[in-house]
Amino acid sequence: MKRLKNDRMISRRTERRSFRRRAFRTELLILSVLFLLSSLSVVSLTGCKKSSKSPDTEQSDPEGTVRIYYKNTEGTELVTEKEQLDPELSTEDAANFLVGRMQDASAGATESVFGDEQVFSFVHVDSNVAYVHFTSYTLRDNNSDEILFRAALTFTLTQLEGIDYIFMLIGEQQPVLSLAQTPVGFLSPNDFVYVVGRNVNNYKESQITLYFAHTLEDGSQILVPEVLDISYADNSPSFSIERYIVKKLIDGPQVEGNEATITPGVRILSVTVIDGICYVNLDGTFLKEPAGIDAYVTIYSIVNSLTELSHINSVQIMVNGSSDGTYKNTVPLLKSFERKEEYIGQAGPSGWYVVQPEVKTYLLNLGR
Repeated sequence: MKRLKNDRMISRRTERRSFRRRAFRTELLILSVLFLLSSLSVVSLTGCKKSSKSPDTEQSDPEGTVRIYYKNTEGTELVTEKEQLDPELSTEDAANFLVGRMQDASAGATESVFGDEQVFSFVHVDSNVAYVHFTSYTLRDNNSDEILFRAALTFTLTQLEGIDYIFMLIGEQQPVLSLAQTPVGFLSPNDFVYVVGRNVNNYKESQITLYFAHTLEDGSQILVPEVLDISYADNSPSFSIERYIVKKLIDGPQVEGNEATITPGVRILSVTVIDGICYVNLDGTFLKEPAGIDAYVTIYSIVNSLTELSHINSVQIMVNGSSDGTYKNTVPLLKSFERKEEYIGQAGPSGWYVVQPEVKTYLLNLGR
C-alpha cells in the first residue's frame, strides 16, 4: 500500500484534533446550555419520529413508536424494544429521554450498551446533529462493545425528525477520540451498515484516509489528509469501502481550514473495481466545481483517497457513464489516473507546507 511516512501521519493527527462539520457553527461551542434550550422550537410527536432510519422498524408500528437499542445478554448483537413517545416532547427532549432509557434495559433478554466507561450528561440538537455530551468517556477494552455502543446510540437518536448525525463530546467542547487519537466524528446509520440481529463479531473496524483541499498563504492549493475510523460488516454484499470513500469526500471535511473538493449533492451512480482500476461513475452535478477549487485538486482528492487502498492502482472517473471529454475544460477524463504524492502537503508547527521548492512549483503550476 502506498502509505505516507509515520512522522507525517503523527503530524496529521495533531492537526486533525480541530474538527468541524460544514454545518457546525463554531460559536455553538461557547453558547450556554440555557440559550440552546430556549432557542429550540418545540415539535409535535409526528415531527419527532422518523422511522425510516431505523433498520428494525416495522410498517405496523403505530405513529409515535420508536425503537430503543440494547444488546443481547451475550453482548454479541443489538436488539430493540419499542417505546411510545410523549407527543409534547421536543426533538431535544425526546433525545435526552431516549438516551436515559438506553441506560435502563429491562430485565430479561436485553442489557444496556452503556458501561462504567460512559457517564452521560445531556444531548443538545442543532443543524440536524445530536451532540451527546458525557461527563467522562473511556474507550472500551473490548472493541465489540465499543462498536455496539456507537451503533445503538446512533440508531436510537437518528430515528427522530431533525437528527441525521450524532457527535460525541466530553464536557462542552472536547470530542471523543478513537484509539488513533482522532475525533470519532459525525456518526450516521450508514457508518455501521448494521443489520439488527447480526453478530458484532462479524464486524470490522478500519481506517480510511480522505484528501481535501487546503489553501496556502501564497494562494496555492494542496491536499491534506483526514483519517476516519469506520465500522462495517465483514464480507457484507451491501457495503463497498470504495463507494464509502467517495461518499465521504462528497460529505466534505471535518477539520477546520480544509475545503470540500466535490460539489455537495453529487450522486454516485456506481463504483466498481476491476483489475486494480477503480471506476467511479458520478452524475452531471460533478461538473460543477466548488468555488475556488482547482480542477486538478478535485481529481486527485478522489484518486489519492482511493489509492490509499492497497488493491487500487489507478482511478477512472466517469460522468453519467462516459469518460469522454474533460473535467472543467481542463482535465482529460479519457485515461485512468494514478496516485500523485506531489499534491499532498505536510503538517508543521505553523501549519501545512510543501516540503521541496520544486514540488511547490509543481503545485503552483497545477501539474500542467
